[in-house]
Amino acid sequence: PLEPRQLPPLEPRQLTHEITRTNTSEQLLELWVQYQHAFNTLHISAFWNRLGKLVRSSRAEQTWVRSNGALMTPVREQTLQMLPELGTRSLSNTAHGLASARIWSRPPWSAVWEQLAVCATNQSAQYQPQNLANLAWAYATVGHKAPPLFEMIEGEARERVGEFAAQGLTNLAWAYASVGYEAPELFDAIAAYATINMTEFHNTQGLVNLAWAFATNCHPSPALFASIARMLETRVNQCTSQGLAISAWSYATAGQADSRLFNAIAESALARVSSFQTQGLANLVWAMATAGHPAPALFAGVAREARGRLAEFQTQGLANMAWAFAKSGCADEALFMSFAREVPPRLEAMSTQELANFAWAFATAGYAAPELFAAIGDAAVSRLPEMKEQELANLAWAFATAGLDHPTAIDAIADEAEARVQRLAPQGLANLAWAFAIVAGLSANSVKDAERAASVFGGTGALFVMTGDVPTPTGAAGMPAAGAPRRRFHGYFHALARDMHEHGRARDMSAQGLAIVSWAFATLGHASPSAFAALGEVILARLDDLSALGMTNIAWAFATAGHGDLIFDQMSVALQARLSSFKAKDIAVTAWSFATAGRVDPPLFDIVAERALGVLPEFSTQGLANLAWAFASVARGEPELFMPLGAEVAKRLSTLNSQELANTAWAFTVSDVRCNALFGSGSGFVQVCEGHVWNDKQLCQLHQWSLWRDEVAGQHLVHPGLPPRGARALTGALAARADASAGEVVWDWPQLSPALRERAERAFLSAGLCPSRMQKSVQHALESLGLRVAEEVRIPQGYSIDLAVEWGGVLVGVEVDGPSHFIGNAKPTGSTVLKRRQLSAFGWQVVSVPYFDWERVRTGFDDRFEQRQAECAYLAALLDEATGLRTHASGDGWVAIDCRSLLDEDRGADLPSYVDDGEADPADPCHAPPDAGVSHAEPPAGATHAPPPDVHPAL
Repeated sequence: PLEPRQLPPLEPRQLTHEITRTNTSEQLLELWVQYQHAFNTLHISAFWNRLGKLVRSSRAEQTWVRSNGALMTPVREQTLQMLPELGTRSLSNTAHGLASARIWSRPPWSAVWEQLAVCATNQSAQYQPQNLANLAWAYATVGHKAPPLFEMIEGEARERVGEFAAQGLTNLAWAYASVGYEAPELFDAIAAYATINMTEFHNTQGLVNLAWAFATNCHPSPALFASIARMLETRVNQCTSQGLAISAWSYATAGQADSRLFNAIAESALARVSSFQTQGLANLVWAMATAGHPAPALFAGVAREARGRLAEFQTQGLANMAWAFAKSGCADEALFMSFAREVPPRLEAMSTQELANFAWAFATAGYAAPELFAAIGDAAVSRLPEMKEQELANLAWAFATAGLDHPTAIDAIADEAEARVQRLAPQGLANLAWAFAIVAGLSANSVKDAERAASVFGGTGALFVMTGDVPTPTGAAGMPAAGAPRRRFHGYFHALARDMHEHGRARDMSAQGLAIVSWAFATLGHASPSAFAALGEVILARLDDLSALGMTNIAWAFATAGHGDLIFDQMSVALQARLSSFKAKDIAVTAWSFATAGRVDPPLFDIVAERALGVLPEFSTQGLANLAWAFASVARGEPELFMPLGAEVAKRLSTLNSQELANTAWAFTVSDVRCNALFGSGSGFVQVCEGHVWNDKQLCQLHQWSLWRDEVAGQHLVHPGLPPRGARALTGALAARADASAGEVVWDWPQLSPALRERAERAFLSAGLCPSRMQKSVQHALESLGLRVAEEVRIPQGYSIDLAVEWGGVLVGVEVDGPSHFIGNAKPTGSTVLKRRQLSAFGWQVVSVPYFDWERVRTGFDDRFEQRQAECAYLAALLDEATGLRTHASGDGWVAIDCRSLLDEDRGADLPSYVDDGEADPADPCHAPPDAGVSHAEPPAGATHAPPPDVHPAL
């Protein structure tokens, strides 16, 4: 402790002079001990002002004051007593000195700061501008929020902005931004003055601080930022490394990225990258990435510098670095390998946002790091309730994008999202739906999943780089594949469907979000009528906002879910107007979707065909197969399209997978377009088929192709490119593209090997049979005509005929065709056309009883006997027409019938109304999803631009 000594008294002016002459904090305190009783208000103010200057000038002084804080207790007590007597300047100097001396607003000193704020606020005299700036700066520096004081300063300062020095305005703006007071009128006044008088702002660090203040306070002022940029771009080399980072951060945060300034910052920063602190490096690349400013050389330099210093980074800095490199597209493999080693031990110390951002960064950068993702999932499980909704969505999105699953974490996210569905932003709703749909299928794709699960650092230690092919998450018909574990995603989809139906949340979604949500519902097999009705209503109102990818995703989703009727009429019109700009992938998906939905729109399919012919080489093999399948399914087998399509497929036969081969062969079989380039002896089609593994449905398609091959083998056809009987010919410009050549061709195609052909036939014969109520009612009516009726007659070629009768000595097959046999109201599907044609080729007379005719014939009768008479008359007329006979069973308005079979009708009450033929399914393409780029809808931009944590650069 310092002891008083007997020293000669000093006059007040002399004492002030002695205070200003002290060279150390210890000397200053000793002077106070000797003359404390002579201190007046000016002296106490001068004391704190001098102490502040000494501490600012020397680290040793900072250490001494921090170590000897107890010696300041008497000075603090005297200061508290004198504060009410201090004038405006003395109050300002005292506050500035205390703050400069790093005497924070903590007990016991908080009492001084509180009393000083009260005294300063209640001053009746007017402050000088510099005093106002010093007061604001001091309170912001020590972090003491004093609302009445800041309100008083704002009220005085905004009317007198022109009286402030440039440094004073900068400090004022910095102070308000630091304590979080918006003061919009004050900031408007500062911006207006500074923009016009920018030449007065000579201090480079002041310019940096001014930009930081406006950015931090979220106060847009484009003119001010432009003026500061012009000054800073010529002074970047005068900036400290921290100043460069803060400048870049400020402009990125304010959304005022200036390319000239950013180029100058990048060049200057690269030249001295090793001088940056770790937070500066993180802020620098974060700013470049946020502003979207390309700076590959800078990112490469920062990556080299940061790799050896990752242990020095705070967790926030690590997360921001990873986010920035991923966002900028400059992800450095060696840096991300270093991240993957550095991050797992520090995950427990990370915030929930940092966890989500790390997962997001690795997924976006395309680096699958299973060990890191597993660690992130483990760390996240117990902290999901703390996560914000966007963090939940980003975390799920990251796992899905990386093609990795963490069942415990992802299922827990689904539960959390279900509970918070009404609090999720529209973008988050879409991202989660997309993520759950993708993750649900990972276990169904064991081979791809195993590839993705290859350890990043196992074996060679090389980083496994993901491709853009995310595994298709579903099996046939959009349902999870057999054997996939039951997940908890459907609760979220139920909640989302309810939210869209009851609260209209679909209206808040972007066009891309609508497409993604539609896709996700269909992919998971969650064909909720209320969800698709809500989506369809909004989609139809916003068709013009949809991209080509969005339109095709939506078409695919509604077709797959069986809700095409909700939107396809209006969507067809919109598609016709935009198909000319569609890529090959989108063209194929459009055709596939309308065909899957059973919608044949001749103008749309004409445009699809014409557009497709112009870009056939750009189609993927899946796109070619889907295009062929779609046209064949709706019985549009125009050779003008199929001949060049077949020639294109022939060039790539060896690259087709089993499903693509089977669908293509089936499509040409249905269309009866005989393409030697694809199936002839030199094509290699049969040889390619021998090398594939086939499922039963594909084998059934091959069997139908084999039957077709037998049907046409050895036949002679002139003008092979012309349409076969009954096919629809195109006209105009499209017809001119027909690849038809005159001349005689012998159809001598190689046959499948006996073993493969036997397998295909066996699969075709194994198709299950299940008669419907309609089929039974037709059978009973035929029996009423006195006919012997054979059910489900299996013929040697494998087909099953619903009913067979002998009519006038002619064997007739009766096909009972329910709604699945028709497109629209009355047009037979490709499967139906093929079966009828092949049965005819095998010598059968075939008649079709369409469901719509049968319902019409049977409607309007109260008496069952009269109804049966009408049924028999209708069937007799059909059989007469098919055989060219006029039998005794038909006459003028009457039919002789046996009514005993009426008693048998009730026995079929438990049968389904209509059932597809056993042969119809094998012709379907197993609900093949569109090309990978479409079936895996891209997430919204917001998901890939998740903001990093707040950044508070130190000034």
